[in-house]
Amino acid sequence: MLFKDVLVPQELKSRLLQQIREGRISHAQLFHCLPGSHGFGLAVAMAQYLCCEHPSEDDSCGECPSCKQFAKLEHPDLHLYFPNCGTKEVESKNCESSQFIKEFRDYALANNLHIDLSEWMAILDGENKQPSINIRDASNILHFNSIRPYAGRYKTYILWCADRLHHDAAPKLLKTLEEPEEGSLFILITDKPERMLATILSRTQEVKFPRLSNEAIEQALLQEHPDLSPEMAHNITLHADHNYLKARRSYPNDELSEQMLDSFSQFMQSVVAFATRQPLETVNYNHVQMLIADIAALSREIQKQHLLFWLDTSRKFLLMKANQDAIVKLTTQEQEVYEKLKNAFTLRFVSQLNDAMNTALQQVARNGSTALILTDLYFQLAAFLTPKQ
Repeated sequence: MLFKDVLVPQELKSRLLQQIREGRISHAQLFHCLPGSHGFGLAVAMAQYLCCEHPSEDDSCGECPSCKQFAKLEHPDLHLYFPNCGTKEVESKNCESSQFIKEFRDYALANNLHIDLSEWMAILDGENKQPSINIRDASNILHFNSIRPYAGRYKTYILWCADRLHHDAAPKLLKTLEEPEEGSLFILITDKPERMLATILSRTQEVKFPRLSNEAIEQALLQEHPDLSPEMAHNITLHADHNYLKARRSYPNDELSEQMLDSFSQFMQSVVAFATRQPLETVNYNHVQMLIADIAALSREIQKQHLLFWLDTSRKFLLMKANQDAIVKLTTQEQEVYEKLKNAFTLRFVSQLNDAMNTALQQVARNGSTALILTDLYFQLAAFLTPKQ
């Protein structure tokens, strides 16, 4: 991965490159990413640059044997660790990152190193398990750290989703993170540093990722999909909330975003009508039950996407009502739905909705009955909106 191909703000790349050129690179870095960030891509680009045989001032050469090995994620001094779990082929007691390295490489390379934990778990068929970077992974790190670099000046250990370090594994790495062997670079990647041990955080240098601009996301979409119209790229970007992974998921199926907005509109209009005691034909509860059944028939991941989309749309509507239109932009379709529902979106209601939907999301993720969960959500939201006597 070349630095020029990493989708992060240029100031972040320039800062890291300057540290490398000046010899000020910390041996243990914590990439504090925002959701959907290209953190794994940046980590690989950094490792590749350090091992490149003919680097320029601002990038790897991309042509030397080392760069070609990195292009396949197969360089002997690149060590990848990521959440894993027991599968049909690998028992839980034996699982470790090395057991799934081929699948992980294939997944990462197919997505230009722009990767996501839920997608990775779907590949492992482990959506209903608790994946971790386990104690066997930690033991492997200690083993490789005791060996000199095979080909380059640096051995790089990338721990993707480092917040998934198992509680037994994390303490084993403390001494190594504090006093690694010469030529070792550790890059821990997470968008949830609050879930990590303070003793791990204190041994790393934090690298915060700035928010990606809408313009950068639009440009990347158009470059990746030349047949995409500028107007659709713009609409997808508005839905993505500065998250390129979210934008990529929407193409070529931006129709899914339209479906989720339509389901949100119908669901919420019925909730408001029920809460305000409007006629039964306006409430149209039978139609809502059909809508819920349609969502429940979708895959578990798409069900979760619906709820996440509804949460995000609710936040946007609240900001619009607070006259924060400089912060959030609505598509034409979202604006139409907003006009129908804006009176309901008070700060109190959105706060209650946020808690209820997050609970529903957790229940869906744990394989609960989606039809029952969404039905319960419907009546909870109606109760929040019902005028108090």
